[in-house]
Amino acid sequence: MDLIYKGSAVTIIAAAGEDENTGLPGIRTTRRTIQPIVSLGDITVVSTMVHPHHMIKNSTWMTRGWTLQESILSRRRLVFTPDQIYFECNAMNCFESLSVPLDLVHTKTKDRYYSFMRSGLFNGRDEGLSSQIFGLPFGNFDDRAESWSYYMKKYLILATNFTRRILSFDSDSLNAFAGIMRHLETTKYPITQLLGIPYLHPSVFLD
Repeated sequence: MDLIYKGSAVTIIAAAGEDENTGLPGIRTTRRTIQPIVSLGDITVVSTMVHPHHMIKNSTWMTRGWTLQESILSRRRLVFTPDQIYFECNAMNCFESLSVPLDLVHTKTKDRYYSFMRSGLFNGRDEGLSSQIFGLPFGNFDDRAESWSYYMKKYLILATNFTRRILSFDSDSLNAFAGIMRHLETTKYPITQLLGIPYLHPSVFLD
């Protein structure tokens, strides 16, 4: 599955409901929360809804062990929440209830958001997915300018997040993390594991 997520054009994530039978809000018969709008004379007030970062972090999807691969290995994510759709790639993030001209908030080369924009949930420095101690982006692995300690800290962040999640079968505890470990083995400073215990590949110390 890690190869599928890494190679996909976009990953559709269902972050609504308690299980796979809920459906995607706004598609066919699955309803989603209506956006509140109030008109007062010539003034119209429109709610921006609950921020999708909050909705995703508090979803059942976020508590499941196998979904960690979806969130960090995918290049682009289209997330269905009960209220709206949230999109995030490695350069930007946006959602339906807030329309912002991309030329205003994007760098000229369109490769990232300006720093005054809120970071993405998966690739940014969001407090829910990144470590307050390490301050590293959660999903972006391939920063070739970093030292070996960066990648070890990255592993610690991911492993800590994974161990908080729920698995239906205890026997999946290593299997559900194996795809992430395979990706860590391909970084500038490869990290491998033996029975779940991580260590830097010996080649790191031969350079």
